[in-house]
Amino acid sequence: MKVENIGIIEFQELIRKIYFEKDKNRGKSSTLLRLGEELCEVYRKDDREGVAEELADIIV
Repeated sequence: MKVENIGIIEFQELIRKIYFEKDKNRGKSSTLLRLGEELCEVYRKDDREGVAEELADIIV
């Protein structure tokens, strides 16, 4: 899937299309908890590759 040169509205629609149902089924509290856990892992990482992986986990 190519996402180059899209505006913020198109990007938001793409993210909603990909992740909305999964996040909705997980629930607000669990989704927020997962986000917090992933951000904590990012904070603890010293290497760029590890940080990139954890940030990717946030939106998956």
